[in-house]
Amino acid sequence: MAQLGKMAQAAKSDGDTQLAGCLEDKVTRAQDIMSTATPELMVLRDATASAQAKSFAAEKLQAAANAMDGVMASAKGCSGEQELEDRDDVTRNELDKTDGIPIQDPTIAPTVPDVPPAVDEAQPPTVASPSA
Repeated sequence: MAQLGKMAQAAKSDGDTQLAGCLEDKVTRAQDIMSTATPELMVLRDATASAQAKSFAAEKLQAAANAMDGVMASAKGCSGEQELEDRDDVTRNELDKTDGIPIQDPTIAPTVPDVPPAVDEAQPPTVASPSA
């Protein structure tokens, strides 16, 4: 939370209004998370609280911590700082390839035409005879 405040203050003093606005939004989100987590801390400190209530409070605090990590990552994204990734991005190209041509290949002309060409006796032949 303190680091977010310092980043926002530095952006304001530098005069970078866009960065300051982005960081102020993250500070507001962090304050909301902290206001939600504070009562859960009180439940954990309460000696009279049941084990079930303490367990539930611990789960809520873990969720708040994860949310705060997300806000910090977003704040670093605002300022252009990026943390190192936990793992490398792996790109895979996969291809399902068959070795043969499918039986119904539409690009192959049939060896035997399904329908004979139409013949119109009134028209002269469109091809010259081989003897000519």
